[in-house]
Amino acid sequence: MRRYLPWILLAVSVALNAFFVGGHIYARRMAEVHGFHRPGGPPPVEQLGLTSEQKEMIGKMRASMRERVRVGRPIDRELGLALFDELLKPTHDGASLDAMARQLSERRAAYVRPGLDDLSAFLRSLSPEQRTRVREVVEHRGPTFLIAPWGGGERSERRPPPGAPPKG
Repeated sequence: MRRYLPWILLAVSVALNAFFVGGHIYARRMAEVHGFHRPGGPPPVEQLGLTSEQKEMIGKMRASMRERVRVGRPIDRELGLALFDELLKPTHDGASLDAMARQLSERRAAYVRPGLDDLSAFLRSLSPEQRTRVREVVEHRGPTFLIAPWGGGERSERRPPPGAPPKG
């Protein structure tokens, strides 16, 4: 058995390395296909070649969206929990579920609607080349990548995930 141990270890090592390299290649390919931001590359917003005024506009849009989401999150959470509690009942009321789902949808739409006017003003400020690039990015990332509060910013500016211990 000792005679085969180095060969077994070599085979395991080669297999693990092959999976690691394959996973890396797969992740890069999926990032290119789906337009995800790869670490080490510029974020999609940075690829637009924005002026300082345009960057300021997009920063204000995102800050405004982040604030609307922050203020509404507790109410949305309570509404979502009420919806879930209704679903847990052995016989739930369909009309009540529909009303809560409609209310939750309306609240979420209320976050986005005010940002659309800001987004329209931002898009009007872009050059034709920038508009073309925005369209390309939107095809891969979806139309809300510009106003989404979770995109952009340095890592130090981002909030930690829920339940994470406070920095200190």
